[in-house]
Amino acid sequence: MNRRSVSLAAVGATAMVAQFTVHCGEKAPPTVETASLDGAVARVGDIAITPLQVAWVAAGSGISPRQAMDELVGDALASLGALARGFDSDRAVAWERTAVLARQVPLRFAKEAAQQGPPTDDELASVRVVHAVVMRSPTLREEDALTLARSIRQAVSQARSADEFVQRADAVPHVHASVVAQNVGPFAADGVDATGGEVDAGFVAAAFALRTPFEVSPIVATPFGWHVLQLVERRAPSDPAEAAARREALAGAVQTLRSRMRLDALLRTLRSTAHVETAVSADEIMARAMASP
Repeated sequence: MNRRSVSLAAVGATAMVAQFTVHCGEKAPPTVETASLDGAVARVGDIAITPLQVAWVAAGSGISPRQAMDELVGDALASLGALARGFDSDRAVAWERTAVLARQVPLRFAKEAAQQGPPTDDELASVRVVHAVVMRSPTLREEDALTLARSIRQAVSQARSADEFVQRADAVPHVHASVVAQNVGPFAADGVDATGGEVDAGFVAAAFALRTPFEVSPIVATPFGWHVLQLVERRAPSDPAEAAARREALAGAVQTLRSRMRLDALLRTLRSTAHVETAVSADEIMARAMASP
């Protein structure tokens, strides 16, 4: 990341607003104060520039604190200028602001996951699950897929073996959808199973969130479809040497898993209160857009 992009990210501005210039007859530019005000090292209008922002930009760009502060002041001026010119109403800019906010959530969760320390024995476990997935299809509406997945979840909730889970899932009528029920695993926090195959990260997070045998997951969406999982087995390493080796090998994967589990839990909560609708022909529409010059 170059110096300019680092400093722009720090105040949430986009590259286009950096081109702002004040024209005659427009509102005078805001005053820039460089005294220490309420913990800020500078203030541009209502935008406070904090020592932590300066330190982050200076470290990320390899520049002096004074240079970093000057960069941030410039960005703040450009940001205020963009608002004065109405750039924030532009659809591309509005979405960029949304994306900047969205990226802060996994970044914050990743930071908190790292602060939790090394993996615990429980996080070093291998898990085995059985699951049923309503496969994605160009002709299958998401709301219909979710309705079917809810029916499957209700049907398998009392299953007490992997075989019974599969039987109950297969017994749910699904004339206009494809449903696959099968065993998966064992696999570790990195999603790698005994054959070297890799399991989807969202699937791994849902599996590790299950604590006791026969516990059933919420409906989990992946690129393949809508899944319902049931925990079959969770096995922590019993040998100290094995635990030590896995702790070293899986340290990064466990941190990623921690943050992914928190993110998925948050998104499930938000999805339950926000209306999300996907067009049946979304894949076709996106394919046409990608093919356009």
